[in-house]
Amino acid sequence: MQYPQEPEADHKGLAEFWEKVDLVFYLAIIAVVTPTVTRMVSAAWQSDGLIRTAVVTFEELAGISHGEFVLFGLGAYAGLVALLLLDDIKRIQGVLLAVASAISVTVFRSNGVLYPLYPVENAPVIAAGFAASFLLAGGRRLRSNNPPYEFRAVTTALFWVVAGIVTIGFVDHHLVYTSGEALVDGHMQVAAINQVRFVGEGLFTDFIAASVLVTGAYLFTGYKAQRDVFVVGVQRAGKTMLAAALNIAADESARNTRLSPSGPLSALVGSLRGGEDEDGFGGDGYTGPTEKGEYHLHQFRTRAGELFKEYIQVDVLDYAGEYVDENLVEYVKAFAPDSRLSLQWLVYTYESVRGLPDLPEKAEGLDSDEIQRVMAKQIVHSDTLCVIVDAGSLVPEVPYGEGDYDTQDDLASYLDTYVQLIRHLDQSMLDEKEVVLVVTKADYLYQLYRTVDTRLPFFDWVNYHLLESLEGREKLGALVNQAQVDRVYPVYYDLDHDASLAEGEPVPERPIDVNGAQSLLQRIKGDA
Repeated sequence: MQYPQEPEADHKGLAEFWEKVDLVFYLAIIAVVTPTVTRMVSAAWQSDGLIRTAVVTFEELAGISHGEFVLFGLGAYAGLVALLLLDDIKRIQGVLLAVASAISVTVFRSNGVLYPLYPVENAPVIAAGFAASFLLAGGRRLRSNNPPYEFRAVTTALFWVVAGIVTIGFVDHHLVYTSGEALVDGHMQVAAINQVRFVGEGLFTDFIAASVLVTGAYLFTGYKAQRDVFVVGVQRAGKTMLAAALNIAADESARNTRLSPSGPLSALVGSLRGGEDEDGFGGDGYTGPTEKGEYHLHQFRTRAGELFKEYIQVDVLDYAGEYVDENLVEYVKAFAPDSRLSLQWLVYTYESVRGLPDLPEKAEGLDSDEIQRVMAKQIVHSDTLCVIVDAGSLVPEVPYGEGDYDTQDDLASYLDTYVQLIRHLDQSMLDEKEVVLVVTKADYLYQLYRTVDTRLPFFDWVNYHLLESLEGREKLGALVNQAQVDRVYPVYYDLDHDASLAEGEPVPERPIDVNGAQSLLQRIKGDA
């Protein structure tokens, strides 16, 4: 049978617009903050404090001139920035850093620092610094590896360079003391520290500017996923197949992105793509239902953003759906802090800073409480919650796959569990979570769509049918109102309808093709 085309994401242009607004904002911050911090560091250098003392001491020990030291350091810094410009994830951050660096050099020279240096005469020194940092920080990979490139050592080095200079400069400028070492006729002489005093002039402005610069450097140099997505679904609702669908969509939409899928997810996708035509879903150990007491972590990352690129981690904890019950609701209620003066808030803050422990990719023999505690922690710490509604429970009868609904809770029961979960999250002190409503096995709805006299495309009709029609509002109204969603995302695999009817189970067409996953992925990434 012929399936409708999936709609294009209609808000991508808006997302790109806001990225450009962010770019202008960051440029404005750099233009305001960088000169202030640079003047502070210049004053610290000219005060013969800790920075200058340490640099001159090192130059004497190394037997090099001050000009050679500075030019080598500038060359090494330029090598790191050059690598950052080649980093596929951090390229725009490299551009912003280059702009900030140009401003800093200009302000330094206007304050008599970094002058005179004679860069032309000392070009070999600059080249040596550039080559050393460029090669040591990973530049050799450009010859042996294919893009995309990530130079994580570069971002770490740049952060510590910037943070170190700014922090020491701040302390050196506002804490004045008689140095234990003095520069006399170009040589260091040791003397006892006999006076320390605090300079408060300009302290607040310098502190704010330095904090903004160091914080910005930290945020700009991290590769950790900035957003976490967790999928919640009842038994036999299609969590396993949704994980595979999202992974396939991510792989097809960004082939130069390393998805880093977990072992169980790689095996699952390999099983789907390598199966025989007569195999249905659930015919092997990967696509079948998960037993109680075990879970498989279907995890991958994808990349969002055009200018400011970031990783988003998608976690589908493939558990027995029976765990989505009142007990899970109570765990979420217990872990979600309802006051900033509570112990739960302290625990949540600590876990947010430290990060949750990495989950094993597979686990067996666990009791219900253990798995539900893990699930509750993941729900509380997620940024986006994908809530699964099984399309089979939205239609009067299903033409195949009836066995899925022998064990599944009825629609009203599991929707009420979802509503309670979201309500406890909304009533807590947590940041507002995005909720994405996903309708799996939407091929069941397509069978209904074929009998309806409508000009709407299938995906638009599903949204009308579930969100606006009387029948849809009666079934999903409570969940839609609690989650505050204005769109649902149907996902389904292309099935051989005749073979599915004959087998009594869904039989996929080969090669595997997924409808709706691309739109859902764009929504998760914030582009739709």
